[in-house]
Amino acid sequence: AFRLLVKIRASLTCQPVNYSTDADGMMELNLVYSYYLLKVSDLADTVFFVLRKKQSHVSFLHVYHHSGVLLGAYVYVRFVPGGHGAMLGIWNTAIHAVMYLYFALTIQWPELTRGAHWKRYITVLQMVQFGYLTVHFGIPIVLGYECGIGKFWLWLPMIQNVFMLVLFGDFYRRTYGGTRKKVE
Repeated sequence: AFRLLVKIRASLTCQPVNYSTDADGMMELNLVYSYYLLKVSDLADTVFFVLRKKQSHVSFLHVYHHSGVLLGAYVYVRFVPGGHGAMLGIWNTAIHAVMYLYFALTIQWPELTRGAHWKRYITVLQMVQFGYLTVHFGIPIVLGYECGIGKFWLWLPMIQNVFMLVLFGDFYRRTYGGTRKKVE
């Protein structure tokens, strides 16, 4: 992961899109496109819940998150493939890798779901991701850096990540907070 961040010249302050057709530019484009395809498969998760009539799993957060991320990934692939927005895909992919590892482990060892409360930490990781990405997209705006893309492409994901932080924070509070019973 570290080598990838170095290779795409990841920057918190300003990371221009590499529009070149050299090896680095094509690698970045392929990574962004692969991320988009991964988001298509994530949306299938929602479709399977609906087809299996598991409506309790299909919340506004779930539908909004999966459809919004897919739409956002498409827009970024189409208009600003890589650059400052690449960090969103890197974070999101890393968090989903942890989440799917947890799911795979609980299939093998169902006892991991009892008493350990690991799912809560996955939600915390997701909220850390949204907080970091809000700062990541906000820094060039606040400091006035020109990253070779319009400010719109920084404002949009920054606002989106604030909204996701609020939604996931509400989910966390309802599911794990206080003395209320856990929501399934």
